[in-house]
Amino acid sequence: MTPPNGSDKSATSTPQDSQQSAQQTERSVPPASPHSGSLSHRSSFADGMRPHPPSPRNQRHPSLSQAAVQELLNNPTPLNKPDARFKGRDWRSIEIGELVGTEDVRFVETNTSVEEATNILITSGSPRVVLIRDDVKSSTACGTFDYGDLNAYLLVVLGLASPDEDMVETYTEIARKGREGVEIPLGDVVSLAKKAPLVTLEESQNLSAALEFFAGGVHRIIVVKEGTQDVVGVLSQFKLLNFLWENGNCFPVIERLYPKLLKDLQIGTHQIIAINGDKPLTEALLLMSTEGLSSLAVVDNGLNVIGNISTTDVKHLTKTSSLPLLKSSCTHFISVILMERGTDNGKDSVPVFHVHPSSTLA
Repeated sequence: MTPPNGSDKSATSTPQDSQQSAQQTERSVPPASPHSGSLSHRSSFADGMRPHPPSPRNQRHPSLSQAAVQELLNNPTPLNKPDARFKGRDWRSIEIGELVGTEDVRFVETNTSVEEATNILITSGSPRVVLIRDDVKSSTACGTFDYGDLNAYLLVVLGLASPDEDMVETYTEIARKGREGVEIPLGDVVSLAKKAPLVTLEESQNLSAALEFFAGGVHRIIVVKEGTQDVVGVLSQFKLLNFLWENGNCFPVIERLYPKLLKDLQIGTHQIIAINGDKPLTEALLLMSTEGLSSLAVVDNGLNVIGNISTTDVKHLTKTSSLPLLKSSCTHFISVILMERGTDNGKDSVPVFHVHPSSTLA
């Protein structure tokens, strides 16, 4: 910034200079008129009071040492109290039906429009999936619609997807209908995204069975009533992790893992797929779709993580007014996401949480 005239000269002054300047200022300011507007300054009782003494808080010594603060950061306290039902039990033998409920089940039909299904997906929240059934009388899921499917659909409509030869005609027809505003049934688009097959488990199955699927890359499991295909809940990776965190005190085997370092537990990978923040947003969406990713790290030219874009963020692109964002950079899109979160939640958000190999599992 260019300094104002004379600001490049020395700014050093003496106490005598300051006193003379103050006296000149007092003489140059005319007294306020009793008829001046409401913006004029009037003396008040507070003006005649002496300044407050310094707060004793500024002179206090910290009640926690730096080591203690770091210990709290490494071992945060769960927000909720453990559920007494699980005290003393082997977490692996807990039935998955104990963790889910019908409130997480949201059905649409195969002939439901993509627009309607998208609205249900966005407004429903966790577990961020809509189950698809053949008709309104059925309680059996024949498929799912999530943000990965929505991302794949948007890429097709925008003409950015690269279909196999046998799918070119299908992609072209979907893109044409999407651009013309023609209603598209959900059954026509659920096969566009690259995702794991639909997995169902009976509610009596234990968490060990669910964990085997999660370890293989499955993000969620459809839980069905014993001996039927009637859906009673949805178990996601996040729900399971949240359960183990909040009830860790009930399971000594799990609780002993929390203070251990990530590098000692050999958690993490060096093969990370990321995108530069200067790249167009469409490249990030395409990369997530083709690689089957649910999120993507955004880095600067020094490979420092500056944010994160997930398939869930596609919900910010469903309105016509948001289409210009597709031509913006990944960095700009992150700033828009954070601004909208601040507007919705009334508080600031950070771009992404990150940990180091020396961080604890907690």
